Amino acid sequence: MLSVDTMLNLVKENHDIKSDRQLAKALEVTNLSPYRSGNAVFKDETALKIAKMSGLLPELVLSSCKGAVAKKKADVESQKVWERMFKMSLGSASIMLMITMLSGSPSIAKADALSFVKNSTTYILCDIVNMALYNNIYRSHLL
Repeated sequence: MLSVDTMLNLVKENHDIKSDRQLAKALEVTNLSPYRSGNAVFKDETALKIAKMSGLLPELVLSSCKGAVAKKKADVESQKVWERMFKMSLGSASIMLMITMLSGSPSIAKADALSFVKNSTTYILCDIVNMALYNNIYRSHLL
């Protein structure tokens, strides 16, 4: 999953923001220190703003933030779920990149890939593919 520092630094780089004070103002939060130290977690609205400003998929940012909350609460089961959601979102992003690269028309591919990634069935598809790959690997070791 993505660390808060990684996400915030990406926003700073993308928008040529020099200080955490300027970034906090852009994100409409008082201070970034509690977030960077892990003593506070972003509200969903702020996480979505970070996604938009960083260029990251909202699913990656939200699952990272929610995973951080679960980790702070020592909720291992929830943390595993959010980590799995992060990996599925990352898989969706990889599929989107592959579609874009293989297409002859980048603008159409981007539109198709974005709608494909945003469709919730993508998560189910990634899970099915992962299970199928696991089962094939597992079976090949049994034979």
